[in-house]
Amino acid sequence: AKTDDWITKAYLLAYSRQPDLSESSIAEAFLNKQSALIKTRIAEQKKAAVPTNLPAGIDPATAAAFVDFCHVLLNSNEFVYVN
Repeated sequence: AKTDDWITKAYLLAYSRQPDLSESSIAEAFLNKQSALIKTRIAEQKKAAVPTNLPAGIDPATAAAFVDFCHVLLNSNEFVYVN
């Protein structure tokens, strides 16, 4: 549920709209896969771009995956083409 809230807030901030069902689903899948990849990198003591000064209770791998997700939003076609 927390991830859904984060996804919705990111879409509102980036695009001034809520994600549709497909976008939410794709975002959730991306975050799950990216978090797992980052957790593996951390466990193997490899470099991972993990945000610092995280609030209590926020998993570092999840936070790093969310940063990657925000980069995806900002690099989307919605910023390239004018409707």
